[in-house]
Amino acid sequence: MSNSDRGAKGPTTDIVTTSSKLTDIKLDGDGENYVEGKYLVEVSLGGMGREDHLIETCTDGSKEAMWNTEDKRILALLVNSVDRRTQFVITHYGIF
Repeated sequence: MSNSDRGAKGPTTDIVTTSSKLTDIKLDGDGENYVEGKYLVEVSLGGMGREDHLIETCTDGSKEAMWNTEDKRILALLVNSVDRRTQFVITHYGIF
């Protein structure tokens, strides 16, 4: 039942569930599953319509804040898709 059906006049809220990582396969620090992991990340971001964040930067200053927010969201998904040792390197040395 929508808010209009109940007579509510406030904004509606949609709840969207998301995963906290891009793939169920953790990218190993030794690189043994790099090709598979790379493919799954590309497919996942492509399915989200965000594959441009892999190779492009924001060129529209008016959209830069939104782009950076999306980049950070994608980075969080990526960090959760690698093993603990790689997470340490990414966060400790600021790779991204």
